[in-house]
Amino acid sequence: MAFYKKSLILFFLLILISLIIQAVSTSIIMGSSWPGEGDCQYYHNTIHLDAYYDPNAIITLDGRDNEDFWHVPGKNNSILIPVASDFYSDDFFLRYVNMSFVHSDTHLFILASWEDSTPLSNWDQFSMCWNINMLNYTAAFYQGMRTGPYGGGDVDTWQWGYRIGKENGSSYNGYDTYFGDDGWYPHNSEISQIETGMIYGTWFNDTNRYQIEISRPLTTGEQYDVQFAEKTIYEFTIAILDNEYGTGEGEDHAISWIYALYFSEFPTPLISGYRLGFTLLILIFLTGLIIIWKKKFIRIKNN
Repeated sequence: MAFYKKSLILFFLLILISLIIQAVSTSIIMGSSWPGEGDCQYYHNTIHLDAYYDPNAIITLDGRDNEDFWHVPGKNNSILIPVASDFYSDDFFLRYVNMSFVHSDTHLFILASWEDSTPLSNWDQFSMCWNINMLNYTAAFYQGMRTGPYGGGDVDTWQWGYRIGKENGSSYNGYDTYFGDDGWYPHNSEISQIETGMIYGTWFNDTNRYQIEISRPLTTGEQYDVQFAEKTIYEFTIAILDNEYGTGEGEDHAISWIYALYFSEFPTPLISGYRLGFTLLILIFLTGLIIIWKKKFIRIKNN
């Protein structure tokens, strides 16, 4: 009986150690870049986040994170996301985007902040792609923005861009479009229900940063919009377009790998945000070490 009790304690101890190692490893975020075949989930496990639920959340779209719901501690709704362009291009650059997600009964709110060391430009842009029904969702499309070569399906795209002359605290509509099997759909085929607010300035480590707030209804009734529902997971990627060299030509844009956002009044299970395969690998490795150690200990004791 004592043997089984010790084994059970050891098992749960190994799980705890594995989760701690996993938490530490995911906190050390490394920015990589293409190449690859576009299948990001082959190279990076999908990191899961919660859309923190606040039924009374109301936002003022000015880019300033002065709403209380942006600063609720202990929630799995904020993350630092690395984005990178093609490492082998002359326009390679790397950025880190701070993001938080909150939803009320009617809207999703997003806060995004990133460094921008270049002059204000209408080529400074932020975009999000949401998987609607693409079979093999990816972040990189090497044959144009066509999902057909990857199994087909539609992807909703939200875009924010700096507009020359807009002052801090400005709010304006974002750009809403989508692509599918054969590429981009006509841009006038849907009405944007994305609203944004922005600020630009120096407030962190003496570096210029953009900070934007995004608001969109959970459901829009439009065919090619992602429709958010309770107890559902939504894959997404982000991208930054930066006037990196001041030429006003947009340069290469930096993309993230795949993340997943979970909508519910209640948070996801404990393993949310953990790479389960990696955790199991650590667990198996530690179990193997314990077994080897015990056999060696018994052999020494018997001798």
